[in-house]
Amino acid sequence: MKTKQNGFVRAAIKSGLIVGILDAIAASVNAYVANGITPDRVFRFVASGALGQDAYTGGIGMVYLGLAFHFAIAMGWTILFFFVFFKLAPLQMNKIALGIIYGLFIWLVMNFIVIP
Repeated sequence: MKTKQNGFVRAAIKSGLIVGILDAIAASVNAYVANGITPDRVFRFVASGALGQDAYTGGIGMVYLGLAFHFAIAMGWTILFFFVFFKLAPLQMNKIALGIIYGLFIWLVMNFIVIP
């Protein structure tokens, strides 16, 4: 039997995966176009948040670990959005504006708190 909670969880997971994939592509393309940095280096950078400089000298496992961290972060932001969106009915009035504001909020937190 499909419950409302199962629908919520499935939608959050699917959305989180889509967000993770699109953001991974965007980060990889941006890093390459702007600085000639390859995608493996991007995800080593992500892994370095937890493992420090060892992430840059480790094998391909570090790239996969960085990718796993990337998806965990994307999933976390997506699940937070789902909780906020469905709990606060007034936010549902203008979905486009809310998406833009939430995206800006995530960008600010990631670039000024998490990454540094």
